[in-house]
Amino acid sequence: MKLHKPEPWKPADYDRADHVAVIALAAGTATPAQQHIAWAWILFASGVSDKSFRAGGLAGQRDTDFAEGKKWVGEQMLKLAQTNPAIHDKRDEP
Repeated sequence: MKLHKPEPWKPADYDRADHVAVIALAAGTATPAQQHIAWAWILFASGVSDKSFRAGGLAGQRDTDFAEGKKWVGEQMLKLAQTNPAIHDKRDEP
């Protein structure tokens, strides 16, 4: 089981399947199973389901800010995955 590290700037844990799946996704050759593995790992690495708050005064605030930045990326990915692309038909700008 992969766990989030208390220090949000440390790299997320990954195993061989995660590694191979992300490489295949980046190359555009991922199987459907690898796509699911890569998607799950990207969301895990972003900390989207983790609490951002880190205690500890100014240092804790900086860690919280970093965690919030990572989490924002995951939230944007989920937003795109869950929003109907037809919204672009009614918008003037991207």
